[in-house]
Amino acid sequence: MNKYYQVYGNMLAEKSSEVYPYIPLCEECVQEHEVVLEGEDTNDECFDCGSNGKNDN
Repeated sequence: MNKYYQVYGNMLAEKSSEVYPYIPLCEECVQEHEVVLEGEDTNDECFDCGSNGKNDN
């Protein structure tokens, strides 16, 4: 299952949603980001790899 995370994004952006985006990530891809806040579980696709949030066996 994927989870929503608030991560560090584009620090030069004018919008806070781009500086600290809140995106769905899988367990593998979240390791590539610096997490600010951990959110709720989701079945939404991973922002990075497109994993659907279910067991992709």
